[in-house]
Amino acid sequence: MQAVVRTGQIELWWSTLSEVGTVGYNVMRSESADGPFTAVNDNLILSRGDAFSGANYRYVDNHITDGATYRYYLQEVLASGDVIDHTDQTIVVTAKAWMLYLPTIFK
Repeated sequence: MQAVVRTGQIELWWSTLSEVGTVGYNVMRSESADGPFTAVNDNLILSRGDAFSGANYRYVDNHITDGATYRYYLQEVLASGDVIDHTDQTIVVTAKAWMLYLPTIFK
């Protein structure tokens, strides 16, 4: 998973090589390394890949606070009802408000 911080949002994207029995994904988030992690997506992000080819995914987290640090990982939901928490691929992102300061010019 990769992330780009934009004003008021964090854009996440990931790719898969194949998706055997995958129904979809949850994007899990926490402000603490120790958790708790909760799903930030309202609905399951449905699988678009199959056993022979993966897919590219994008999710935008608009529920952030400037200056806060978030940890994200993917939770894969399988057709069997099992879930796989991909915590080994956790990323850490700090939301930053970007400000542009222009000089004041006096004549």
